[in-house]
Amino acid sequence: MKKLKFLSLLLMSFGLAGCETLWTIVTLPITVPMMVLESMVGESTEEYCVRVSQDWYHAGYLYGADGRETAKDGIDYYTRRCGEYRKVDQAAFERGYRNGYCANNTFYRLGYDGLPMNYRICSNAAGLEAEYQRGRQRVVFEREHRADFYQLKRLRERLRHLEEAGDINKTAPKIRPYVIEQCEQLRDKINELEQKLGLEVTDFPRSSW
Repeated sequence: MKKLKFLSLLLMSFGLAGCETLWTIVTLPITVPMMVLESMVGESTEEYCVRVSQDWYHAGYLYGADGRETAKDGIDYYTRRCGEYRKVDQAAFERGYRNGYCANNTFYRLGYDGLPMNYRICSNAAGLEAEYQRGRQRVVFEREHRADFYQLKRLRERLRHLEEAGDINKTAPKIRPYVIEQCEQLRDKINELEQKLGLEVTDFPRSSW
């Protein structure tokens, strides 16, 4: 029950963080490791350590999937925290860490967040480096997508001003086709970026210009 209450509060905080933050969270296709959440459910240190010690492979997996650069840091952490109650199975922890760290989702998220990577410990290094770069590229696409939407909004406002000034400004009708062309070019670019990002393509009817 405490865990559910905590998760509910966490989701509510995301909702209050603003539309842009929520948009990023919703569209990012990754699995967020639960290691940190697991240590925040109100249980005692002994209870926590007893539970974690039941599967050191899983603990290592979560630590690696969280993007931590070395298994040693995780082993040291659990030794300090749980050494009084349980001994860390280092071999199991390291196996789990490697499988959690050397995963496509982990490297994609590291690239998206701009965090350092250490693919040399992984057997599938080439594929993981490609996932890392794919994550970095998504950041670029999302930034362009937001900027183009803002620019399109500005152009549509300009069109409205041109229509309002049409009766008193003889150059307005000549400028308007040029601005409409810019709108259509931006529309095509936005739709292309949406396809690359895996988003629903926005419909911009010509009547909206």
